[in-house]
Amino acid sequence: MTLLIKGVRVFCGNRKTDEPVDVFVNGGTISAIGNFSRKKADTIVDGQDLFLAPGFIDTDTETDHYLELFSHPEQGDFIRQGITTIVGGQEGSSLAPLLYGSLESLEEWTNPDKLNLDWRNIAELFTHFVKHPLGVNFGTLVGHSTVRRALIGEHLRDLTKNELAVFERVLREALDQGAMGLSVNLKSVYGRKTPYAELKLLAGIVHEHGGAVSVALRKATGVSKAVDEVLKLCRESGARTVISNFLPIEGQRDEYERALEKMEALDDATPLYFDLAPFETSVRPLYRFLPDWAQTGSLDDMAAHMEDEWLKPRLIKDFPELRPEEFRVARARHNETVVGYSLRDIMELYGIKQPTEALYKLMQTTKLRALIAYRNVDRQTIARALCHPRSLIASRGVSFTGRGREKTWRPDGHASAFPSFVDTVTESELMPLGAAIRKITAGPATFFGLPGRGSVSEGAAADLVLFSYAEKRMAIKAVVVNGRIAAHDGVLTGACAGMPVRRQGKP
Repeated sequence: MTLLIKGVRVFCGNRKTDEPVDVFVNGGTISAIGNFSRKKADTIVDGQDLFLAPGFIDTDTETDHYLELFSHPEQGDFIRQGITTIVGGQEGSSLAPLLYGSLESLEEWTNPDKLNLDWRNIAELFTHFVKHPLGVNFGTLVGHSTVRRALIGEHLRDLTKNELAVFERVLREALDQGAMGLSVNLKSVYGRKTPYAELKLLAGIVHEHGGAVSVALRKATGVSKAVDEVLKLCRESGARTVISNFLPIEGQRDEYERALEKMEALDDATPLYFDLAPFETSVRPLYRFLPDWAQTGSLDDMAAHMEDEWLKPRLIKDFPELRPEEFRVARARHNETVVGYSLRDIMELYGIKQPTEALYKLMQTTKLRALIAYRNVDRQTIARALCHPRSLIASRGVSFTGRGREKTWRPDGHASAFPSFVDTVTESELMPLGAAIRKITAGPATFFGLPGRGSVSEGAAADLVLFSYAEKRMAIKAVVVNGRIAAHDGVLTGACAGMPVRRQGKP
């Protein structure tokens, strides 16, 4: 199958073509770039002097955590905003490798029992997506908690020497099969007590294979100490490291700014980065609003605390202060009637006067199986973070559109993360358009070791985004995934041309 895109201005590398050119695609590869007035193709798209960029690469998504890759393979919310490649397996939880064929590490996001599995390891997962292709290219990290929980269950303890040896073997096998690296969640119940020696050992293995390590920071130590720990891990292991979902939370501006300055001052030999989404609202599991002392054991163990009347006063006393209007239920598996409700709405629903009492009631009725969207991001700092030389841009997104899904609410704009990023940084003149495009294409392709992606050049993969840019506003006109048109003028074509993407050595 051939595709000819005529008369476009190409953004590629450090330049854009000033004069319109034609781009010829053969199969899933860009075959030629030039002026082809007489060339024929199966499909011809008139670029109308629009811009053409490489397909955007989303460095941190959660759509695999919700199992939406299976209920909605088209992944239209990503495609419509120009995203052609997504990276999953974040926050310590991944679809593979599975030692015992169980997805219990996904229980804080969805019900993992609803899916029949036909894979155990990374190779078999990728085979599944070859047989049942997605609308986007999909790569994954190995979830640290996924493997650790399979080894020791719900116990929060150090791994034995034999258990650590099994973890090493599983990680090496996954990396050999194309996993992009390892993700660790140090703020979760299952990751927060992981000893540094274990992290350093595993990160060293990832470095040997040319992969990357993604780390969600410990929350109890403060921003500065948490960043210092990851910086130490990066330096001592040598692994390319990214701090996952590193958002400037209100009340932490000074510490966050100091962390940005520290990372900006690093030499080129220290491969430490961070990712974040261009939003003022963060989404987190409900159980993370519990005080630290109550975040122990499984979700069932924690939910049992909510039925203990003796613990109730202590829990409520130690709940964080919240703004009820900014706290909204995004998902609630056991009480879908409150999806989309703010904490203020819940107070009115149950006739409760105090926000902490309403939070307790919500935890009870949902058995902690809920996700919360909370507007707590420092808007004055996030623009600087988005433009930081060591930032990677993520959507933290989920393509929820599909059949048989749980009822879901999400904040406005969360389905247009990448155009929002471009608009934000270019409108405020913090970054020129070309630099913004590189930040969501060539930059992440290099970081994750994806040669042939993130570039519009002969021989590169034909992941392409055709867009207009007027009055500093990006509008996606067409999206091509591996040579097939996946969306045109915002309408999905139904093509599922995505493929598994494997890390291919050190960049």
